[in-house]
Amino acid sequence: MTHRPLRQWLVAAAVAVTMASTGSVHAAGALRTVPGQLEKAEASKYAEGKRAYEKQDYAAAGKTFTALLGRVPESPANRTIRASLVLDAMAAYQAAYEGSGDVAMLRNGMDAYYGYFRAYRDAHGSSNIPESVVEARFVMKEALERAQAGKPNNGTPNNGTPNNGTPNNGTPNNGTPNNGSPNDGTPNNGVAVQASTDDAAKPGTTLIATGAVLLVLGLGSTALIGIGAVNGKRAREDQKAPGFSPDQRSEFDRRGRTANTMLIAGAIVAPVLAIAGVSLIAVGATNKRKARLAVSPSVSSRFAGVVVRGRF
Repeated sequence: MTHRPLRQWLVAAAVAVTMASTGSVHAAGALRTVPGQLEKAEASKYAEGKRAYEKQDYAAAGKTFTALLGRVPESPANRTIRASLVLDAMAAYQAAYEGSGDVAMLRNGMDAYYGYFRAYRDAHGSSNIPESVVEARFVMKEALERAQAGKPNNGTPNNGTPNNGTPNNGTPNNGTPNNGSPNDGTPNNGVAVQASTDDAAKPGTTLIATGAVLLVLGLGSTALIGIGAVNGKRAREDQKAPGFSPDQRSEFDRRGRTANTMLIAGAIVAPVLAIAGVSLIAVGATNKRKARLAVSPSVSSRFAGVVVRGRF
């Protein structure tokens, strides 16, 4: 066990004790994004969201931060800044939910996450998103599931019905299916997002399958080495034998060169494919393991504890 999860749990416990002793806690924590890392126009937009956040207009802040995700493309250079933006958006929507009890705020936060996740996977070919975003996702998902079950964080029923007075059958407040688009009907980051708890696991399965194919091809390529060695030996023996015409010896020479080419190709291709296959299998297995289980502390104005989410 690493020390990091233990430290996270201790921090959550310390905040919970503070809540119990003082009777109050700020509904939202500090923002994570460093505006200086943004372009001038984006930094100005972020400042607008920050002002709304500081005025406790958390819904407006979350909408602004989510819109910024669509303006800052995912890339290796933008990986850190986009992670902080999605964390700020999710924190704003979490605070908006805690202040109003509006479940739509949690859905908006999850929409922001799914848009970020899809853009990350498309840009980097990997689902290995930063751990801080994974933890925030599981905390918000837990809060959303409790809210949809009519159990807000304080453990009391939510008047028996969601905010619009109709059963919560998986549709947002506007009555349209929640297919991963935000409530205004436009997808995050310009792509349609379909919420799925298996999003992080599917790339792992694909990587494992691809790695297995490459490994088999690599092992099969070793046959080129054997065939090339045998054919080359026979060609050399025929060249040394007496009684053959110049044309026949020319054919033996051609066979020898072909055999030598096969041997060299097998010696190069086989290890490359095998190493690539093993690497993809290892990365895929790691991604699937991370997608199956996550443990993180959860602290809000109504709830403090440890959230464990997993697939078994």
